[in-house]
Amino acid sequence: MVTPADIKIRFPEFVAIDDARIQLFIDDAIVTVNTKCPNSDLMIAYLTAHLLTLGTQTEAGDTTPIQNIASESVGDVSRSFGGTASSSSNDNFYTGTAYGMRYLDLRKNCIGRPLIG
Repeated sequence: MVTPADIKIRFPEFVAIDDARIQLFIDDAIVTVNTKCPNSDLMIAYLTAHLLTLGTQTEAGDTTPIQNIASESVGDVSRSFGGTASSSSNDNFYTGTAYGMRYLDLRKNCIGRPLIG
């Protein structure tokens, strides 16, 4: 079972966030993650960090939508973006943060494997 203390240890950038708020995002992650996966606690932790990051951006007044980077150049600095990340049934919602990307990687490792318990 993932706790706010676990989140703060794994992700020290969230130390200043109230435990009750972190618990809300843990609870949201739990209903999304297949808890029968062997790595479900790690999946919950990364999904919680993803949701916390999105929630913190919103609270800070950053209304810029999260977008997927489609291409990037260094010489003459150019960057183009794909579609806006959303909470639709596809995985775009998770690609807006490194935490969400890690969650997707962990979830891939669970799909197709025998479930425990």
